[in-house]
Amino acid sequence: KLQSFCSLLYMRNFPDFRRIGNTVDSRVRVPSDLAVYKELDRLVELGLLEADTKANNMVFRRCSLNMNTQNLGKILREITLPAAIEYWFETQAAE
Repeated sequence: KLQSFCSLLYMRNFPDFRRIGNTVDSRVRVPSDLAVYKELDRLVELGLLEADTKANNMVFRRCSLNMNTQNLGKILREITLPAAIEYWFETQAAE
């Protein structure tokens, strides 16, 4: 079983997400940084990301994805992601 793990700050996700909205697909443009952070919080609520709740400032909150990659597809099919977040996941380069 493969394990996938990434740890990142919310604020590091935002430039990539904003770039996609401004250059690739206008449907995923976001009105503010806060909108992206709220969507990341929603992914935490859905169980797709784990967030470090020690950071009081949302911008500096660290989140991680740590799950069996074989189960990820099953989980994603069972929930409805916001279209912009789904598009962002689909366009990320596999490492």
